[in-house]
Amino acid sequence: MSTVRLTRCNPSLLDFVTWAVLKGCRLFQRVHITPMGLVATERIPEYDFVSIVPMTATQSFLNIVDDANFPLKISPKNFGQDLAFWPDLNRGSFAFVGYLTKVLLSGHPRGVQSYLDVLPFVQEMPIGKIADGAQVTDEYKAYVQPLVDQCKVDPMDFDLTFRHAYCLFRRHAIPFWTHTDGWSAGHPFLQNSPFAQGDGGIMGMVPVMDLALHSPTPNATIGYPDKEMLQWLAQDRNAGVQVDKGYFVMQAMRDIEEGEVISVDKNAYFNFDDDTFKAWFGYRNVSQVPGEKEVSSSPASSVSDTSPIGDGASSTAMAERASKAPTP
Repeated sequence: MSTVRLTRCNPSLLDFVTWAVLKGCRLFQRVHITPMGLVATERIPEYDFVSIVPMTATQSFLNIVDDANFPLKISPKNFGQDLAFWPDLNRGSFAFVGYLTKVLLSGHPRGVQSYLDVLPFVQEMPIGKIADGAQVTDEYKAYVQPLVDQCKVDPMDFDLTFRHAYCLFRRHAIPFWTHTDGWSAGHPFLQNSPFAQGDGGIMGMVPVMDLALHSPTPNATIGYPDKEMLQWLAQDRNAGVQVDKGYFVMQAMRDIEEGEVISVDKNAYFNFDDDTFKAWFGYRNVSQVPGEKEVSSSPASSVSDTSPIGDGASSTAMAERASKAPTP
């Protein structure tokens, strides 16, 4: 396995990569990790693996369901409930944003904080207006008060940090599991979870992989490896993979040349039309890669044959949530 390369003299990136490696994340090629994305430092052949991330390194409300001290309680019965004061978050996703807020305020766990610190953030993100509207309601203030008390911070500081965490969630969270209209789909590792049996979706964030930029014409894709793929990774690539555990993999869709920015089609996880995509992410459905042509992906063409995650399974539920949210 090749050495991971970092932007020189960037302690935040060093802390993040140290945490990611300790959590089992692996990069199979030499990749330059920068605050603005991932860059290939050697040629990556088509269908070769770029990285693998275990479910244990991902971040979602599943990280807090067993934490007796976390005040925003969720259960398999209530996590999918809508919140009247925040139109695009269910109870589970709201609790997850609350967890991210606590991490940003407390600095613990340190590794998770280092991960959040390397994700791009602009205070003036248009989608932040949704938070601005929700945070003035009495319902929001009452709902978060136990967490504000636990964090021991001024409510204004809490709200600003919660807004920050919410914007990171909207930009980077992808569907881990969706249950709607009597059917369900998602990561196989979650199929036996009691939360997979309830009504509602599980949204989460995948470290390392979510540093890839969005492009409707990507050079890589993210998906779930099957058992045979995991066995091959464990035996032939010496990746420290445990076949009975859950993973996400990033795979090259074509030859990626040295110096290329690694990109994925984030619309493959949602299958949004262009207007809904912009409403959800806060930016247009065009390439974020510098110098790449502005070609948007239609819902029909956004799914890669090599990406099991991109089957459009969650598109209906996510589109409904995006349509409820005020347009930034």
